[in-house]
Amino acid sequence: MRIVASPCAWWLACAAPLLMASAGVAVAQVQTSPDDRARSLAIEAGRETYRQFCAPCHGQDARGNGPVARLLLNPPVDLTMVSRRNNGEFPEIMFEAMLTFTRLQTAAHGTGQMPIWGPVFKSVDSSETLARARVVNLIAYLESIQR
Repeated sequence: MRIVASPCAWWLACAAPLLMASAGVAVAQVQTSPDDRARSLAIEAGRETYRQFCAPCHGQDARGNGPVARLLLNPPVDLTMVSRRNNGEFPEIMFEAMLTFTRLQTAAHGTGQMPIWGPVFKSVDSSETLARARVVNLIAYLESIQR
């Protein structure tokens, strides 16, 4: 079905904000800061990384119910509750250490079931900078899904 707007409808759509402003009606303009846009892009990129690398174990909803979860000796953690389990703070540094293998002894890595993604990301992206960006974006996404 093809929808054709009349010239009158077009005029109203274009002129309404001007008419409202001249009549003293406040017209809200949504401004997005560069920081907000950058964060949104990082979260979206992190979401894609999560879907590709983390969702098989942690699930699409990040609650530890991925299709591979039942095959693991230790069930994957609910990644949406990390802040709650950490006194309301998201442990960004801990996640970075776990993802890049700079902190060896963690419960998640104790059995070796959870892959260390830093080296995997570097082999996929062939650049330390891109691998680091992938980790930073993934952490931004995980922080954004906290309940």
